[in-house]
Amino acid sequence: MKKNLVFFFFAVLTLGLGAEIRFSGLDLAADSRFLFSAVAGDRDQLFFAALKEFSVGRLSALPEKMTLLDGGTLLVRSVFGVQSLPVSGGLPRAVPGFPPFTGSFAVPGGAETIVPSADGNWLLLVEPTSFARGDLVLLNGKTGTRVTVARAVERPGSAFPASWSGDSRLFIYSKSGKLYYYTVNTSAPPPEDERYRFIGDGDINSVYWTGESFYYLKGSALYRVHGAELFARTPYSRFLDAGAPVGKIPFEFDPAFDSFWVAPDASAMILSKGARNIFYYPLKEPLPSGAPLPYILTPAAVSRCTVIWDGNGASVILAFRDGKAAAYRITGRRFEELAVPPGSRAVLSPDGRWLVLWGKDGAVLFDYRAWKPVRTLSAVPVLSCVWSGAEELVVGAEDRIERVSMGRTPEKALVCLSSVDEYGFEKNGNRILARSADMWYATDGVLPWTEIPPPDALKEVSLVSSLFRVYLEERRSGVFLNMPMARNLSGTGTFPLFPVIGIARESGLSAESAVLAVAKDGTSEIAGVFTHGPRNSKKVAVCFDLYDDDAGLYRTLDVLSRCGIKASFFLNGEFIRRHPEEAAEIAAAGHETGSMFYAPFDLSDSRFRVTKEFIARGLARNEDEYHKATGRELSLIWHPPWYSLSPEIALHAAAAGYRTIGRDIDPGDWISGENARRIGMEPVFSADMIDGIMDSLDFLKGGSIIPVRLGLLPGGRNDYLFNKLELLFDALIRAGYQIVPVSALE
Repeated sequence: MKKNLVFFFFAVLTLGLGAEIRFSGLDLAADSRFLFSAVAGDRDQLFFAALKEFSVGRLSALPEKMTLLDGGTLLVRSVFGVQSLPVSGGLPRAVPGFPPFTGSFAVPGGAETIVPSADGNWLLLVEPTSFARGDLVLLNGKTGTRVTVARAVERPGSAFPASWSGDSRLFIYSKSGKLYYYTVNTSAPPPEDERYRFIGDGDINSVYWTGESFYYLKGSALYRVHGAELFARTPYSRFLDAGAPVGKIPFEFDPAFDSFWVAPDASAMILSKGARNIFYYPLKEPLPSGAPLPYILTPAAVSRCTVIWDGNGASVILAFRDGKAAAYRITGRRFEELAVPPGSRAVLSPDGRWLVLWGKDGAVLFDYRAWKPVRTLSAVPVLSCVWSGAEELVVGAEDRIERVSMGRTPEKALVCLSSVDEYGFEKNGNRILARSADMWYATDGVLPWTEIPPPDALKEVSLVSSLFRVYLEERRSGVFLNMPMARNLSGTGTFPLFPVIGIARESGLSAESAVLAVAKDGTSEIAGVFTHGPRNSKKVAVCFDLYDDDAGLYRTLDVLSRCGIKASFFLNGEFIRRHPEEAAEIAAAGHETGSMFYAPFDLSDSRFRVTKEFIARGLARNEDEYHKATGRELSLIWHPPWYSLSPEIALHAAAAGYRTIGRDIDPGDWISGENARRIGMEPVFSADMIDGIMDSLDFLKGGSIIPVRLGLLPGGRNDYLFNKLELLFDALIRAGYQIVPVSALE
């Protein structure tokens, strides 16, 4: 098959689904032009193939994310791929340099996104080399030339591991807890050896760009670094701090949980501590010595925050939860609460006058300074918006991408269709017709869609022409549930329309995984303990353990909700007593909830006399605490704290009516940095844990129970597995696994 296949997809962005792809709606014209659709959850895309030329293109573009590039071009990304569109209107076009079928990635929230430079000439992407790591690649957006910047970079989860300067001359990237830089658009190439591009410890959340300079928050110290300084100082980075110190915050900044934003005029900084506490820190006029930082406590269960700065340094803070936002403005170093805005995303116009907010209820234009709605731009769900000028906005709704000109009476012009509800070939002509919402459009497969009156009828659907026969083969390949096939009737050969290229990775178990894996047949050494479901099964259970700390819980619930996954949570009594509202949130979300005993006892400790009555009372008391907090009953499954199992413990729990749950894969995320240092271990990053999990699944052949610990560890860690759930789910789903509660494994 020729290499001029238009690329079907590269990235996964914000889809609320587990993103399995099913093809349908095949229709073949007499001249062997071929229409079909691809469906992922509740999203669909229309494709067009010219079988004589063995080429495939797209007729719709799902705008999960849009970026405006130079020259009036939109870069549009979704679970179905990366495409470009002219703002003036047209059909989706391939982006030079993207290889066909680099993979089908299945998790919403950012896994395998791409990041363009401000001028749009360069694109950064991570090409996977394993389930959790990949090569950071710099792509020339005009020529398709590619440069591998770094290897073994952690694949994107909720954030891409690189950030561009405002002048597009360089970017900073993170790798295994370290920060590095790389330059483009310069006469001298950057050093090949990463050691000479090293900046310091941290991850990409430790860096915030303002034009050609960036701010670097390390520990409690804030530094300002001009991009040009990196060339001179990085050879000495092991013993010189980056940049000039400009402030010191009264707590340690943790990039795994915290965020910060600096005003464009460098007058102030806003800090988010775990998305719950928002602090204001003036930089040009420091607070009096000993004065507390102004701050506000955001509503419970906030999953993310963002700050909208205007050109004068004024800011609005938006705190999002479940598609809704709370809003605050800094006025005279004080936080002023604003009216609750609609939507779950926002972007400010270039002149700082307008703010557009969008989400499942549509898009609304706000007067930014007066903080009041001006007009509704769309009443249907909107996926993304981007300003194409001070008075022009591109709105990417579920049905159409439109260009909206501001004014007393906004004017709308079609850019492209986002999805279609009905399609086919013209009954007495050669055009392709499609209905989106309540309107009909036509194209010849080359020219842009144009609005037409509703047709009387479409050509009758056909699967055969004089040269080809098309059909769907019901076979699963990764996240593809079936495959469009074309049979050449004029010669020999049947071929799939999309040759799937898997992710290359080394076979066999890592040393850590081999130690953690159980016997190949999965037989538990402890009678009465359920450690896994049937082998050769395409089901796995990801279980979340909560001891006494809720760190990471709301982010976990948010990811599970967006992915449409129901999981199992095991709650310790200490957690329920400390966080009754959070326990109720888990229950309300419909997840299976099991017990982890009344208190975090190590039941293998010889100080405890583990009797039948001791186990029964501990389990019963936890039931009472859970019912008191939630009004619901615990599922009759449990595991002891830290999986401290024995035949005696399992027997006593069975007598109390409980089924004891074990595990056959241990990620090792419970090992703190302090404990690792004490026993002489190298730190294991979450990306490596994910690769170990997938290696173990290759060995065990499915049915596994994979525990993930939530909450902070005494002794700390560089990163936490629960912050990489998008990557873990992406790896599991892409490998063909369905993620289920533990009780659904059987």
